Amino acid sequence: MRTGLIALALAASACADEFSDSVSDAQKAYQRAIESGYTLLLDGKYEEWRALLQEAVPEDKRTAGSNYVLGTYLFQMDRENSFKAYEAAWKEVPEHTFIAQQYAVGLHRLKRYAEAEKIYANLVDDPNVGVSAMGLRADCLLRAGNFADAAAVWAAADPSSRHSELEGSASWIYGDINPEVRRCRLLAELARGGNATWEELILLDVNWTTDWWTVQVRDHYVKHDLELAAANLKVDSVRYKQLELLGNDPAARDNTVSPHVGIDMNQAGIMLKNDAERLGLLGDQPKLAEHSRAAVRFLQLFRKFKIQTAQQQLDMFEWELLGRHNTTAGDLECADELAELYAEVTSPKLAVLYVEGWTKYADWRFLAGHLTSKRDSLKSADPQLVEGLNKFPDNTALARLALDAARREGTGITEALARCVQVEYTHMSDHGAVTKGFAELAKAAGK
Repeated sequence: MRTGLIALALAASACADEFSDSVSDAQKAYQRAIESGYTLLLDGKYEEWRALLQEAVPEDKRTAGSNYVLGTYLFQMDRENSFKAYEAAWKEVPEHTFIAQQYAVGLHRLKRYAEAEKIYANLVDDPNVGVSAMGLRADCLLRAGNFADAAAVWAAADPSSRHSELEGSASWIYGDINPEVRRCRLLAELARGGNATWEELILLDVNWTTDWWTVQVRDHYVKHDLELAAANLKVDSVRYKQLELLGNDPAARDNTVSPHVGIDMNQAGIMLKNDAERLGLLGDQPKLAEHSRAAVRFLQLFRKFKIQTAQQQLDMFEWELLGRHNTTAGDLECADELAELYAEVTSPKLAVLYVEGWTKYADWRFLAGHLTSKRDSLKSADPQLVEGLNKFPDNTALARLALDAARREGTGITEALARCVQVEYTHMSDHGAVTKGFAELAKAAGK
């Protein structure tokens, strides 16, 4: 929970004894609350957990240091209360580097770009936060329409050698909410009989993504949540056994376990195949898993471990996938997976599915696929492209299509470039595309 920022604040405040002491004391108090509230998160009681954390230091007793620590612990969990804590700290000690930075980040998240940019500008020369402040400042300038200044600030951040700081700070603004919160919401939805599924819950547990480059398996959650599922589905049911197989996802463990642990992925593939055959997912008369999230994940795993090819899966499951897609309500997950299979074997059926999928689901994946198929003649004013950009303003594929169209037409290139850089920054896991985009934008804006 971003405890590194607390450590950095302590190090940077070594000479500011009062603030340093208050941060240290608050960290201990909040950490005790986190440890004592472990079972609350385990059971999905997020609101109770948050209240316990906030009450660790009563509001009327909080100092700038304790507000800073509280804001940091809530940063990915509760944006609204995190910002309130940082704002209270900033009003008391506006000159403190880390407090100022995190307050600016809160403003940035609220799209108050001018206010955030002004604070970042005062931090760019600070050795502790200067690089991240420059990257964040460039984003604020970009979204305020100051393209040339944005490109110059980004270049000054030296992205080729300081990219980790730039990528990390971008995730502060545009990263997803902490999976702890998502898991608690799923548990609450399941408890009241809502639309959430046990498959969603287990897939979250085995693909625990805390930022764009960190994916873990939370085995203690897998165990807990499978026990809950067993109480609702019965351990001898086919669906529960499929959930167990999802919880043992060997591909997830291949991504998250260090090589020295010695997982034999060939053996894992053999075990996956045997388990899938036992559950009727493979074999002489295989069937898709009942729930589409599970069905799709199993198909992906079978391809990853070379148990099946895309063509073999189409031979076995195309009609099942189409059947789910063709129901009145449709099935977005299965339709999207069918599109993946068609694309892999270059099936002419893909073009029809793209049009059907966009009409039925209004999902950007089908629209992007359809528009990509005619990208060489696509015009900026194409009604579907315009509709897609309005509906999905942060979509990378659509932004790139719009830029290609603008370049062919020779008009609106600067604006299309700026949109592309914005979406690349929003989804940034690699600075390369952002750096290239800013360089092109600098040239376009300078004309």
